[in-house]
Amino acid sequence: MTQEIDVSLIQRVKEFLQITDDLSSIELLHLLKDHRKRIHPDKFTEEVAKKEAEEKFKETGTLIEELDRHIQVEKLSRGAKELALYEPLYDNLALQKELDEATEKLRSVEDDISNFKNENDG
Repeated sequence: MTQEIDVSLIQRVKEFLQITDDLSSIELLHLLKDHRKRIHPDKFTEEVAKKEAEEKFKETGTLIEELDRHIQVEKLSRGAKELALYEPLYDNLALQKELDEATEKLRSVEDDISNFKNENDG
């Protein structure tokens, strides 16, 4: 059953990204995160495009969370020798996740500062 869920998730991610290449779950996670950066709603000014970007952004975020959980389960199921080979990749993922969270917090603080300045200038 778990294998079916894994295949289903990987297939959904590949369909979402419109790719057919055989990629690892870690590679797919990187592609999803890159895609999410490209479609960030703040990059759009037109309301319709911004709304579409928000929906895709949310969908991408959900897939990232699911794939991240899948990778954590995958990590726990590896044997010691195999895990030693993949540990740098898992460490990199953890560091990238922390960086992404810090970047998002920074962006939020910058938006708050900008809004504060606009309110006080007016």
